[in-house]
Amino acid sequence: DGPLLHIVRVYRPEKIVLVHSERSLTKHDKLVKALKSIKDYSPEIIQDGGVLPDAQVAIFDKMYDTVSSIVKKYISDDEIILNISSATPQIISAMFAVNRISDFNVTAVQVVTPQHKSNEGLRHDNQEDIDTFNKLKKAGIDFDVRKVPSDSKGNMDEILKKAQDELNKLK
Repeated sequence: DGPLLHIVRVYRPEKIVLVHSERSLTKHDKLVKALKSIKDYSPEIIQDGGVLPDAQVAIFDKMYDTVSSIVKKYISDDEIILNISSATPQIISAMFAVNRISDFNVTAVQVVTPQHKSNEGLRHDNQEDIDTFNKLKKAGIDFDVRKVPSDSKGNMDEILKKAQDELNKLK
């Protein structure tokens, strides 16, 4: 989870609470190993007891209730940082809503590329990132690399027109 590792390297929280879906739970040990590999850093790493069912991670209402209860469970006078980069859109929206609506000391952090768009074609010149990747690779950690569509801003009318045009082609 690149965004989580970036947030941890930048903010260096004393405690990290990992909340998993059924799918991400399979990567827990590798993620903890990556977190522990950060030089001169030893946070407390907690795995939240609840696991988000894969069948529910796309349902906003369920994710809002779940995220709210998880934040309440760990709330204290300390600031809570929510990683709103690594989850389904519904979970990210729920975390953002909790951040905006609650009276909790919560900060939502989204990791974006320097170009504020997709990583496609992006050249990396950060030696620390490259070194960390190579160190994790040597430690036996496998990476699930995926290419995703651009997440640049769009106009809803254009999106609907494109969808309609695609449907019309099927007729």
